[in-house]
Amino acid sequence: VRFVFVPWNRALVNAASGSLDGTPGWFRTPEREATYLLCDPLILDSQSFFHLKTLPFRWTSLGDLRGVTLGGTRGYSYGREVDAAIREGRLRVDWSGSDEANFRKLLGGRIRVFPMNTRVGLDLLRREFSPDVAASVTYHPKPLREEPLFLLLTRRNPRSEERLRRFDQGLKELKTSGRYDELVRTP
Repeated sequence: VRFVFVPWNRALVNAASGSLDGTPGWFRTPEREATYLLCDPLILDSQSFFHLKTLPFRWTSLGDLRGVTLGGTRGYSYGREVDAAIREGRLRVDWSGSDEANFRKLLGGRIRVFPMNTRVGLDLLRREFSPDVAASVTYHPKPLREEPLFLLLTRRNPRSEERLRRFDQGLKELKTSGRYDELVRTP
């Protein structure tokens, strides 16, 4: 396997066109099922609202977010309900090109909350920010979204079905051996 790191949108487009064989870490949608073969579920993705610890942030429904400026990363989906609320103007989003830029906006007070994958957000804070700065950020315990993620392999490549079969077999072996749990353990 050779990995190529490109922006999320480009990975999806390149995999659909066949210039890449596939791309990992996507939600299942009817549109994606029409274009790609999907592996067995890779991992349960949990998205949370990150915020400064000094902000008393609580939410139970999207209505609680009216008037709150959210950060958003271009090209991401935050789930059907959130995406619809954004399109309809019920949620105010300040868009950025990267998750790191959104964390910088959060730290600078330009946005109040930022939804993103919980594990990835914690890792990004640990890697890109000083321990003191990272410690000033937390996330709300109520997940915005929890759904499994999948590896997508292009239907344009005749070898994709065999590759998917082998991938799923390897994933099953990792889970059976206990190695999977070691790999996905939260840092």
